[in-house]
Amino acid sequence: MRDMNFDVRRGTPKDGAALLELLPRLAAFPKPDHRSDAEIYRTDERMLKRWIEGGEPACHVVIAEGRDGALLGFALVTLRPEVLSGEPSAHLETLVVAAGAEGRGVGSALLDAADELARDEGARTITLHVFDANARARRLYERKGYAPEWIRYFKFL
Repeated sequence: MRDMNFDVRRGTPKDGAALLELLPRLAAFPKPDHRSDAEIYRTDERMLKRWIEGGEPACHVVIAEGRDGALLGFALVTLRPEVLSGEPSAHLETLVVAAGAEGRGVGSALLDAADELARDEGARTITLHVFDANARARRLYERKGYAPEWIRYFKFL
């Protein structure tokens, strides 16, 4: 995939260190007061580390890279059955865009690449989770054809 300012390609484990370095950007939105930055990306960090080590064969990474080789963002997609129907599906685990790359179409291009990857791997649907407070991400997802289906409620006990 090509744009005037960046390319999108499949990631490889060699990209791992740069991906892990960018991962904290996942928490760059107004989080609920009871959530820390580390909580936002801890599970994705574990999964990404397993993928880097070759222990997550159902994971796939797509990367947006500037012409200068700078990492502009990435998406981590897993292949798994759809939770209700059991049909072949995918889940967008992570979509991260570098601070300097926001507003340049990087997130949109990564979503397109994630959709294409999932379709090529036989998925009939793709899902994702997003915090209600992450309005910028929600607008992007809805522009790209994603629609809310479930609402998760949370309560301290």
